Formats: sequence, structure tokens, C-alpha cells
Amino acid sequence: MSTAFSTYSHQNEKTTLIIPSDTKRIAEIEPFISSIDCCTSLPQSNLFNILIALTEAVNNAIVHAHKSDHTKNVEITIECKTSSIVISVKDYGTGFKPEDVPDPRDESNLLRTHGRGVFLMRQLASNVQFNSSSSGTTTVMHFNR
Repeated sequence: MSTAFSTYSHQNEKTTLIIPSDTKRIAEIEPFISSIDCCTSLPQSNLFNILIALTEAVNNAIVHAHKSDHTKNVEITIECKTSSIVISVKDYGTGFKPEDVPDPRDESNLLRTHGRGVFLMRQLASNVQFNSSSSGTTTVMHFNR
């Protein structure tokens, strides 16, 4: 189900943003993060790391999983915990194997114009998990507070 507008949902300590698969909608990520109390109290460098990793995850969902199909939505959930912030990005694509993503640091990949998203997420988050099923993939990133 797609919508021209973003959908916000707040439940307990979780806040969700749902956007259509349109790369122009990535601009909504920063205001979304800035609206969440546990994120606003972070040092600027931590907030920047979250923003970069989340942008990469959402871009991957839109471009790779959904093939920029605007009728498919990307669901972003931020959960504030005592010692961490857990961010989930849900897509409805066919999934992928993270171990098959080439290392962008390999000499043969240095000049490629894409292929750094998974690497960046792993470098910026304290833990990253990719949970794929027949209904899509959920990328779960943990950031220490």
C-alpha cells in the first residue's frame, strides 16, 4: 500500500515512519530522526552516524529491493532503549545475501559507483542484522547511546 504522504506512528518507545519507495522521500529521514527525543540528546557525531547508516538502508530498500516501485512502502522504526537505539528498515523485496555483497575496499571495487551501503552500515552501527524472508528483508541496526 503506497501513500503520497508519510505515515508516523508512535507506540511505547517505538516510532515508525512509512514512506513510498521514492528516493526523493529520503529527505524525510533527517526531520524524522530529529523529532525523536532519544536521538536529539545524542552527540552530533552519533546522530550523523545514525543518519548516514539509515539513509543507506532506506536507499537500498528503495533502489534494490523495490526497484523504485512507488507502490511499495519502506517502514522505518526507531526504538529507544536504555543503552541503545535500535533502527529497523523493512522492505518487501525478494531479499539478498549480505555475504554476497562485494567488499568495497577490494582494489577491483574501488572505482565502483555503488556497493558501499552495507559496508557503511556495518562500520557506523554497533551491530547490523539482515533478516530476509519470502515477504521481504528487515535491516536491524543497533547504535550505542
